[in-house]
Formats: sequence, structure tokens, C-alpha cells
Amino acid sequence: TLRPFWVGALSEISTSISSVSRTPKTPRLELSVRTRDDDIGLEFTGYLNVPTTGDHTFYLTADAGAFLRIHGMQVIDADFGYTGGNELSSTLKLEAGLHPFTLGYRRGSGGTPSLGLSWSGPSVAKQAIPESAFVASAGEEPQGAAEKSIWLFGEGSGTTTSEQASGVTSDAFGTGVTWSSDTPGAGSSASLSFNGATTARFGVNINAADIGIDGAGAKTIVGWINTTQIDKRYFWGWSPGNGLIAGGDLRFAIENNGKLCLEVSGGYTRYDGISLNDGNWHMVAAIINPNDSVDGVDFYIDGNLYTPTANNTQLINTSGAGDGGVDTPNKFFFGSSGNTTDEQWIGGIDDFRIYPSALTEAELDAIFTAMTLQTPTVEWPLDEGGEATTSESMTGTVSDPLDGGIAWSTDTPGTGSSASLSFDGSSGLSTNLDSTAAGIDGSGAKTISAWIKTGTTSDAAFFGYSPTNGSSPGADVRLLVNAAGQLRFEANVGNFAVSSASVNDNVWHFVALVIAPGATAANVSFYLDGSLSTPGISSGTATLNTATGNEIWIGSDGIDGRYFNGLIDHVRIHDRVLDLAELNALRSAGVGASTATGFASWIGGLFPGDVDPATIGFGFDPDEDGVANGLEYYLGGDSDPSAPGPVTLPSATLDGAQLLFTFTRRDGAQNPGIIATVESGADLTSWTDSWQIGPDTTSSSPGVTIEENGSEDDTITVAIPLDIGTRRFVRLVVSETP
Repeated sequence: TLRPFWVGALSEISTSISSVSRTPKTPRLELSVRTRDDDIGLEFTGYLNVPTTGDHTFYLTADAGAFLRIHGMQVIDADFGYTGGNELSSTLKLEAGLHPFTLGYRRGSGGTPSLGLSWSGPSVAKQAIPESAFVASAGEEPQGAAEKSIWLFGEGSGTTTSEQASGVTSDAFGTGVTWSSDTPGAGSSASLSFNGATTARFGVNINAADIGIDGAGAKTIVGWINTTQIDKRYFWGWSPGNGLIAGGDLRFAIENNGKLCLEVSGGYTRYDGISLNDGNWHMVAAIINPNDSVDGVDFYIDGNLYTPTANNTQLINTSGAGDGGVDTPNKFFFGSSGNTTDEQWIGGIDDFRIYPSALTEAELDAIFTAMTLQTPTVEWPLDEGGEATTSESMTGTVSDPLDGGIAWSTDTPGTGSSASLSFDGSSGLSTNLDSTAAGIDGSGAKTISAWIKTGTTSDAAFFGYSPTNGSSPGADVRLLVNAAGQLRFEANVGNFAVSSASVNDNVWHFVALVIAPGATAANVSFYLDGSLSTPGISSGTATLNTATGNEIWIGSDGIDGRYFNGLIDHVRIHDRVLDLAELNALRSAGVGASTATGFASWIGGLFPGDVDPATIGFGFDPDEDGVANGLEYYLGGDSDPSAPGPVTLPSATLDGAQLLFTFTRRDGAQNPGIIATVESGADLTSWTDSWQIGPDTTSSSPGVTIEENGSEDDTITVAIPLDIGTRRFVRLVVSETP
């Protein structure tokens, strides 16, 4: 699957070459494509499909001269000063996935043509690079390419279900498997229920090799389960070896009174800290890194990572396929271990996913949030724009009329909002809703969130509920930006909390106050643009027990006339504690879609409605062009990760004793949510020098020049000193903050 072609401009080759010709695709690195033995040059270009993230060593031999480049960087130079037949090697760190490479070969005359390229890496002993690792273009599927497998169970009727990515249809459900409308959340319309009978299971006609989770590489198994069983029950199984191949089988179960357990042949790992047999839905996952033994597996349960508490040390080396026999099936099973009908599942299963990679906590949080994100008790989108009032969207309650100090504005946090409210500091807006209607009365949980933009230097309230006018400890709820620009929560005069960070910089911020049941002011949490934190200052020990008898205000504290001066958008109240993942989802969704880093809005527009991290994740590469989503976003231009296509990559030019490394940056990507660094080193393993890329030249490292181009992409140049006679490698590293 490589494209070799002749080149006619190589040194030490006779000028008798009269033409340059291309050959068809070939499945391997083979010199047989040549038409003669002497005075030839051959160049192979394509992509290497790297199976596992980590350090990889490449080994190159040739009879005369050759070179290996990856991502355009010289990895091995077996040309200048090279003695034919010697093996040269170089090690570099590569992410799993496709990487563009060029392998050049040249020879004059004499001797026998030879060329060899091998590699070694995580879970791979030194060997010739197999045919399956070569891909001609980023749009071509690698041989044996890893695919995720997603079973949404959304059909709701019928006797089979289909896999989302491939369309593969399952076997017919066994007796005892039925559809159910009981689901984990709004992200699902149906689930499957299993009654534990020996027939209550089904196979899905996909095996471990089909989706690339065979062997000792990374994999993640994640799904939703619901049960009340005390004894051991399997909800998913892959058992091609019938337990006889060490580490080869993979089975997911609940045992020991509701404890999550992962089994392999000859080993197990279990987390005893949480019982999951409470009849509620739980999202569970096993995250397996390359070369993990069962004691290295991490569990994810309902938004949190956990280290198993009981296990042994069996290496996980998943078998690729079974022979299809009764005891050695060649398919995954739901509701069963796969190789026996004992201990079949009793309960529900929904939204089950298998990935040939180790998902991060943030990526699992995205799946969890997509299922569970609940609508608020009340919310004010503030999107009427031009109307004399605004309405609460859940109850339809209409506010008082906007007075002269309040006006509609088109300045919004992002493309998900068409309007916001502007307050000039002279008045606030009564919503005509009280704490009971909003679900925040009493000492129970509550979360209040809003988008705000202000430059205030005096106390300015954006949310106010003051039924006791501050006279009863813990009874009021007021949210302000104080004179120092910090978030301030007040329950009354003596009970308050203040955040450490400031927000009075005239930039849109997504903020929230999170109150747990029975909390005091010292126990609240502030959320600001992706981070949860405890108060920097707090006072008072009264239980926060919100009173009734007044109305909620926007842009006012409802008591002392501390009116807001700035913009407010999308105010929400939830009658529960939202965790970081849920708050991040609110920030990224709807009105905040383009404000977290701009990336969320951009990727959401290319993959509307898709929440799969392997598709929309910052570090993932769904079009397999060797450039991750986040980098395609950052570099700007017309790049589109939903389909293979050109990406404007950095370029380099020599300028005396320095290298000018130049690239573009999408307008809007220069915000604190994205970190960009240029790194340089003498090889591909040691990056000794770095330059931080800030919003502008002044805020960047010395040697960085940023040319602002208005609403067009910025041009960034980094001047990198060179030592004459020493090779230098340069790379651009882009990452997203939480």
C-alpha cells in the first residue's frame, strides 16, 4: 500500500537516467519495482499505522544509501558518510495512529541492491515493519485498522440490534432479552433488559481483532448497567479461549455484592469501594494501557476514576479471534461471559462502547455527560432580543418589564446565543419567580450558573434572592462581582464566601456557585471557565437554608441596590450539585459552544450531535490524516477533520545562523484555553529548547513574532538559533487546558 516512484536528481547516480516514472501501489517495501540494478533512485511515501503510543525505534539498512523521514523530519540518515550494510537506528515518541513517512533509497553500481526497515516499540519486539502498517494515503483504511465499536441499543423494538460504526447486526436475542424504556438519561431512548435465563444473551458478530483490541495494546470498555443482584453476573464477555489461554479472554461482571470486576484468563481485578447493585443506572469502564496486567487497570464509575482494590498480576494479552465453537466463540456477547450460560446478567444494559485506545477521564466524562446532562429546574436564556420582557423557559413565567437601565445586546458569549442583557448599574430585573419555584428553597443541593461580562470596580450583583433582607443567617442567596473583581457569594452579612480569581476584565466568563446539601459558606464551590475551586475567603458557620417569600432578581442583589454593570446571559438554576464534567458541558454547549476555546464550536459544527471523544476529541484524528483535531483547528485555513484533505502545516527557512519556523494560527485560537509551544532539539527524543506562543508578540517568548491579520489567521514566526554542523529538529505542540 505504498506509492514508490523514481527520482532522477540524486547524487552519485549516473546521468544515464532518462526519465522519471511512477509505479502502481505496492503492498510492501520492495526493490522489485526497479527496472534495473544500477544507477537508480527509489522513494516510498505513505503513512505508517503506529499501533500503540510510546517510544518507537526504527532500524534502517541499505547496500548504498537511504534515509527515513517521518512528518518531514529526518529520523535516520544512512546516506552521507554511510557505509553500506551497516544498521543505523533512531528512537522517537509517536502517538498511536497514522504518521506520514518518506523512505529514500539510491545506489550507483556494484554489489547487490538491498533495503531493510524494521521497528520495535511498546509490546512490539524488533521486526520488519509488517505490510499491515503501511497505508498509501490518510483516507485509505489501514489493513486491520482499529475501529471503535458502539452499541447504542436505540432501536426499541425487534429481535436484533446494530453496531453504530459498521452497521453489523447482532444475532437474534435469546429468550429473556427484552426492550425497555428505562434508560440512564436523556441521551437514550431505549435499553435492553436481561432476566438471567440461560438463553438470555446474544452475540454481536464482532471480535477483538475486528476493532483492534487484540494483543497487549490499549483498550477501553465502557457501558451503562443496572442491577440489584447480589451474586456474580456477567454483562459482557469475550471468551475465545474458553479460559485456557493466559490473559486471552476478557469479561466484565458484577460480583461480591455489587462490586465491579474485570476478568481475563488466569486473572481478575475488582473495585470494592462502591456497590453497584442498587437498582440505579451506572456508567462503568475499564481502561487498559499497553502491556497492562490486571493490577494496572483503572476503573471509571459515574464520573470518577478508581484504582481497583483486589487483583492479581496476570498480563492482559487479548486473543484476536476464536474458532467459532460452542466453547470458543468468535464474537462478543452481551448478558453473558460468552463461553458458558452460567451467571447470566439480570438487569439492564445500555450504550456500550469499545475503543482500541485508553480513554482519558475527560473523554469518559464527555460520554457520561452526554447521557446524564439534565435540564435545569429553571433557566433564563435571555435570547428574546428587543422584547420588553424576558421569560423563564421551563415555567414560562414572564419577568417585569425591562426599565431604562436594562437593554438588549448582540454581544454574546458565542454563536449559540443571539442576545444578552446589558445593565448600566442603575437597576435590576425581577423574574417573578421565588425559591420554591426554582427548587432552591431549604438546605438541599443547588447550583446557580450564568455567563457574565463586566469591568466593574464596585460591588455588582448579577443574581439576587433576599427573602430575609440579610437578617436570617444562611437564608439568602446573592452572587456578586466585588470591587476587587472576585466572585462573592452572600447568604447574609456574616455568612459569605469569596473566590480567589477575578473576572472584571470585560471578557465573557462562565461562572457557577455549587452548594452541597447542608453546606456552610466555607463548603461552597466556585466554578470559573473550566475549574472548580474552594473559596479563597469565607466567613460564618450557619447552614445554608434558603428561605421563601420573595422573588429572584437578575442584575441585582434584591436588597441593597448593588446593581450589575455589564452583560449577563443564560442564567440557570439546578436543584442538585453539578460536577466538573457537567459544568464543563454547560460551558461548551449551547451559548458557550464557541467560548471555551473556540474549538468546541468549530468541531461541533463539523460533527453536529456527535459526542464520541474518538471523533470530536482535541487529540483525536477521525480523518486519519496524521493531524489531530486540535492542531487542525489551531493552524486555521480550510482544514476539515471530517474528511481527509490538505492541512496548512508549518514551514521552515534558513536565515543565516537561525531557522525561521513559520505557521498560521486561527483567529480566535489565541486564548488561555489553548497552550501552544514550539520545541527544538538535536534529536526526536530530547526537546531541550522551547518558545511559548502567547496572544501577541509581547506576551510570547523572546524570538517569537506574531503578525496580527485582523479577522484572518495570524502569522507566527519563531527564530531558532542554529549551531553550524549540528542537526536540529523543531515541532509545534498544541494542547487544550481542562
